Amino acid sequence: MKYEVLEWSINQATDRYGRNNIPDFVKDELINNSADIVILTEFCHCNNSEVFIKETFTNKGYDYRFTNNKTDKQNDVLIAWKQELFKFQSVEVIKTTKVNNMPNFLIVHLKNNSGNKVSIAGLRITLKSYINRREQMVYALEKVKDYENIILGGDFNNLRRGTAIKEWNLNEILKICNKYEFDLHTPEGQSIYQEQAQSLDFEFAEDHFITKGTNIKMREYYYDRGFTKKTQMYIYLKVTFKFIMIV
Repeated sequence: MKYEVLEWSINQATDRYGRNNIPDFVKDELINNSADIVILTEFCHCNNSEVFIKETFTNKGYDYRFTNNKTDKQNDVLIAWKQELFKFQSVEVIKTTKVNNMPNFLIVHLKNNSGNKVSIAGLRITLKSYINRREQMVYALEKVKDYENIILGGDFNNLRRGTAIKEWNLNEILKICNKYEFDLHTPEGQSIYQEQAQSLDFEFAEDHFITKGTNIKMREYYYDRGFTKKTQMYIYLKVTFKFIMIV
């Protein structure tokens, strides 16, 4: 069975002042895309978040779970899935505060209609020191390393492709994935800023998918910049990942 997973850092950057509204074009884009599984990072419980969830997911046949870090003024993660394709099994919510070195992190365990298990994780590495960012990723992979089939998507807040800083670059992310025997999927281009950087070295490819499991076969993955033709408000891009789950 083929599925589409969409990860999007929707740039809410925590509703610290109680004034945020998720723009309508985010809702419209998600509805039009109609992905089977959606991972939203930099989500926050803001003025219109309940209406956004209802119109984007509940009314469209999705179930969902989210973290709730608002009391600590931290970003949240939301994961939604089509109920006609997947049945909810359980959820793991990780709490992010100002003082702990935890990523924004959520894990949802699902079963497809053939009874196969798949675990979906949404991850955002927070903007702490580069060593702390590495520790957050290690923590995330330790949490999911033993699951049968795992798809982890998120914003890793890593440095540009050609950075000379060794503590937190793409090579370091790849090394950690190799250690835990995960596959790293990084699209071409960049997931933040302008459409084309001045060179490959200056591309900020910060959003990735990480997978593991004999039943998960990757088909394609890319940064989706189409919605930016309708608005100039956002510099973050969707990442779409299409995979085959062997049944």
